[in-house]
Amino acid sequence: MWAWSIIEILTFSILLSAIVLCYFNYHHYAQRLKKFYPLWLSLSALPVVAIIQIVLNPSAALPVNASSSAALYTEDIARTKSVALLGISYIAFSFCIAFFTHSPRRLRLIATALVCSAVLQVLYAATLLFSGLEKTPIFAVDITNRASGSFIYHNHLANYLLLCGSFGIGLMISQFKNKHYHSTKAKVYELLRAMTGRKMVLRSGLILIVIGIVLTRSRMGNVAFFTSLLFTSLIALTTYKSRPKALVYFIISLLIVDILVVGSLVGLKNVEERIKQTSITAESRDEVIQQALPMISENPLLGFGGGSFYTAFNRFQQTDVGGFYDHAHNDYLQIAVEYGLPALGIVSISVLFALILCVQTMRTRQSQTMKGLAFGICMAIIGMLIHSFVDFNLQAPANALTFITLLTLAVTVRYMPQKGWSKQ
Repeated sequence: MWAWSIIEILTFSILLSAIVLCYFNYHHYAQRLKKFYPLWLSLSALPVVAIIQIVLNPSAALPVNASSSAALYTEDIARTKSVALLGISYIAFSFCIAFFTHSPRRLRLIATALVCSAVLQVLYAATLLFSGLEKTPIFAVDITNRASGSFIYHNHLANYLLLCGSFGIGLMISQFKNKHYHSTKAKVYELLRAMTGRKMVLRSGLILIVIGIVLTRSRMGNVAFFTSLLFTSLIALTTYKSRPKALVYFIISLLIVDILVVGSLVGLKNVEERIKQTSITAESRDEVIQQALPMISENPLLGFGGGSFYTAFNRFQQTDVGGFYDHAHNDYLQIAVEYGLPALGIVSISVLFALILCVQTMRTRQSQTMKGLAFGICMAIIGMLIHSFVDFNLQAPANALTFITLLTLAVTVRYMPQKGWSKQ
């Protein structure tokens, strides 16, 4: 909870500075920011529903004895208040990203920052994994045979690397140019320049990120990454306007070099074995999902309260599922249980909206920067949609903020002029 507080304080502080700047030139910023309204309205569904649950909850106004006979709109009002404030901070964060990202240079800086963050996570995770230590030096968390970095849960690291790696691939593609070389000398020069320049540094970072995903041994994390790469590649190959020749070669290199070569060297075989050994009898997550489904039919409109799954599920959990489950291991199910089906439908519009904008960007825009970054965002969205079927990645603030950043940038790359928006 202390981490949530830090996020909220920093976000609202940045938001305050953005509002002050916006006040002095309201009409200019309003014209630009109105393109983000559909995204923000859709994302606001969850905190709005959480506030409704708090207001309608009888325990907020009635004595303890009286509330026991009344219908509860949230099973844990303190938790719901916390997630409502966190949800508002997410939208504020999206506003800050939209407000301060006014040029292609800043887009590239954000992409570079995410790639660097992911590389640092991989290096830290690998250091812990092969250090021989039993606990992490910070917070003394047990170290297992699965890389987790600064995350508690290895699947959250896999998802974070998926998001950052996807955007990094988009950054790489954004640097490809439609050039026609009329001599072998020019082609060799360009190849040598690419091998020794920033592209090679970025390519090395992407290889490290792929290694990190494999080291997590996350079954769906690895499946989501490579499946989203294939799907996005198919979309790009059929819709990409003025497709550079290097795009096809780069996609092939990702599939061959990263999966076959890098994967075989660092342990993709272990992930393959985990997938083969997966059985319905050995897994309990599918039973949790089955037992949680009736919760939706009991409160389909407003759910059991934001952040209340761990409390509400106890009444539905059967004896054949042991242990304590504070999350549903399915983001779609957990949102429906906590906030209701209408909220799930509305917030899903934001993802669909961003995905459509990415495809439109690749299909219609001339700017290689915008089209390349749209490829990365599209891949990240598809990867998140796949991974969310079996895990609760959106419950980790780092992953949720990164995903919201990419959704916001989907609007930016669609509408930002090639030279950026004027700051005047």
